[in-house]
Amino acid sequence: MIDKLVLIPGISGKMGSEFRNRFIDLGGYDVIGISRSTSIKDKVLKADLLDRNSISNAFNLIDIKKYNEIYLIHAIGPFLFEEHKEIKSFKLNDNNHIHKHTYDLNFHTFKNIFDELTSVCSVSTFISMIAFGSISDRYYIPWWYTYSKAKNNLKNYMRHQVTERVRGIFINVSSTEKDDERPYADKEYWMSCSEVSFRTLRAILDSNLNWQEIDIFKPHPDFNYSYFEDLELIKTKWMKDMYG
Repeated sequence: MIDKLVLIPGISGKMGSEFRNRFIDLGGYDVIGISRSTSIKDKVLKADLLDRNSISNAFNLIDIKKYNEIYLIHAIGPFLFEEHKEIKSFKLNDNNHIHKHTYDLNFHTFKNIFDELTSVCSVSTFISMIAFGSISDRYYIPWWYTYSKAKNNLKNYMRHQVTERVRGIFINVSSTEKDDERPYADKEYWMSCSEVSFRTLRAILDSNLNWQEIDIFKPHPDFNYSYFEDLELIKTKWMKDMYG
């Protein structure tokens, strides 16, 4: 009997699907996705992750308590480019600039499913939390402030859940192939979701790591390390990447 479960909210996206394939290839794991989509049929629970009752109803369809190990891979992370007119007066703690739906999907979907999972699984179950953010989140770029605020808060939340039986891996990525909102960008040094899953798998499976934050990127020989400090340069580049 298989006693290891991989739960993947966001399995319909490229990142979630790559981790699904990675664990299926490994063998020895039950891999179950969670999605609002009805187009995926096999081993996918349908749930609204902003609704705890919906998550509870989905979990009722599987025997969570039979698993000794559960890997929760949160592959949900919609990105929003925000253009604030009053950029000079922008403050990092200004919640007036928070886009609620984007924040909820990046933060509360994880919190809801983790809270529900810990309430229904066995107290002896070993849980590994895995989530993703951007390398740029530590800079709080105003053009995607909501995304970074949600991801930094998620990272902090996860860190505070770590116990002897709960561990966490937070993966910061550079631009990846799933960033289809930038069709005109030079993608030579972008990561593929397959590369991300391959390069992070060792840390994900290492039960001796209670908490690990990982940066995954392809080194660019001409990268300007002051890039994230030049807000107008970032805006100009992104406008070109998005609209040509």
